[in-house]
Amino acid sequence: LLETVRELKALNVDVFFEEQNIHSISGEGEMIITLLASMAQEESRSVSENMKWRIKKDFEQGIIWGGNSCYGYKLENKQLILISEEEDTIRLIFQLYIEGKGADAIGKILDSKGIKPKYSAKWNRSTIMTILSNYNYTGDLILQKTYRENHLSKRKIINSGELDRYAVRNNHQPIISKELFDEVQRIREKKSERIKSPSKKKHYPFQGMIRCGICGRAYTHKTTPHNEIWKCALSVTKGKEACNSKQVPHNIIVEASKQILSMDQYNEACFNSKVSMIIVMSNRVLQFHMKDGTRREYQWTSSKSDCWTPVMREQAKQRALKQHQGGIHHG
Repeated sequence: LLETVRELKALNVDVFFEEQNIHSISGEGEMIITLLASMAQEESRSVSENMKWRIKKDFEQGIIWGGNSCYGYKLENKQLILISEEEDTIRLIFQLYIEGKGADAIGKILDSKGIKPKYSAKWNRSTIMTILSNYNYTGDLILQKTYRENHLSKRKIINSGELDRYAVRNNHQPIISKELFDEVQRIREKKSERIKSPSKKKHYPFQGMIRCGICGRAYTHKTTPHNEIWKCALSVTKGKEACNSKQVPHNIIVEASKQILSMDQYNEACFNSKVSMIIVMSNRVLQFHMKDGTRREYQWTSSKSDCWTPVMREQAKQRALKQHQGGIHHG
């Protein structure tokens, strides 16, 4: 408050406080404002401390403070009430995860069944992972998982042991068993450890430089049994129904870059110095956005396999399998 008032005063701007009838630009104005602001700040601190004491007493008695309804329950009068129409979905999510399905795959399955999440149109990874980590589904509660930093910033902080946490047993009707919840947490932790493993992540040329012209998402690198390709991240996680973009063979992007930049051999340093982004358009056009503000386009021709139907692909797969088996038998 004082910093703002002083900055305005330096610009010869007066702030008039109607309730106190004070002009900040007057001689005694800042002194009175300082006194009143100090009193207001102390009052805020006192109210905050009283509120903390009240919340702590509620926690000690196992009473929920604040919070929102979550999928499967509605919060009424500080009690979690089971929503019978949603409990089967919670069980399905946990069961699919136990069976090895990832969060994105689970979201696709729920969307395909016409099951809607509580706060959005479609399921996403974050919503699924929040459900899988929610201890409330066991019928127990853990209170004071977060707290406010102080009465001024009001920033919410995860409680990592700075304050007491309170466990409430058999608080409400459970949806899943504690054993199932613990098993899911074990699988999550195991997956997390694999992701955090010290193995160095491979760097691919064009990484972070290719975007989808349909949905705007980044393209991600994939290695198939036959070649390297780049594919829209949304198409990878949600399928063609979400984004019907084209996958692009890695060698096509290399060849396009060589032609656009007049290079005999692809040079990553040269590419990065001249190109800011590649947009994959729906008509098999690679649109190069250059750092000088210009745009250049490269059209690539489709390979025969791009036109195959799922039936044709399966037939080709079976033929290749028979040939492989025949080769092993002959050897």
